[in-house]
Amino acid sequence: PDMKLGRTDPDADPKGYRTVMAVELAETYYNTSGLVSAILGNATNRDQIFTEENLETYVAAGDLDLGFFYQVEVGSLSGVEFLSLPEEIDMSNPSLNDEYATASYTNSATGTVYNGSAAVYTVAILNNATHMEEATEFVTYLLSAAGQKILADQGMQVASLTAYGETSAIPATISTYLA
Repeated sequence: PDMKLGRTDPDADPKGYRTVMAVELAETYYNTSGLVSAILGNATNRDQIFTEENLETYVAAGDLDLGFFYQVEVGSLSGVEFLSLPEEIDMSNPSLNDEYATASYTNSATGTVYNGSAAVYTVAILNNATHMEEATEFVTYLLSAAGQKILADQGMQVASLTAYGETSAIPATISTYLA
């Protein structure tokens, strides 16, 4: 059709393969056979694939009709309206991981298979961080009420906090935020 869609490369960018999986999930959610091929053509349709920077630029300039973005990204795209997808499609809810896992993408270059799951960001401080004090202050702020508000204001859904690894090494200012 005449619609100009933009997305990132599923073989080079997690957002690219998550876009393919989201459209697969939409095909199931809306019970619309052929939706993936109607929207994407094929997973590596070069007419739709742009670098992250160019995708943002072309959408903001109106050179593309629409693009796939994480919700936290659209705030930086001045004057661009966005539509939030239902959680059954947007891979935002960890409790829906079984449903998300029904979608997958196989990297055409490496053969690596990516299964759908909730998109989760993590934060870590390296044991040998050069600026340990500053890193600790940053993570402490990120976990504070003020930091959590900033994340929420930017569209990030903050999940319960879980510590992994050598938990006894976690600084006290951070461990107070852990369950």
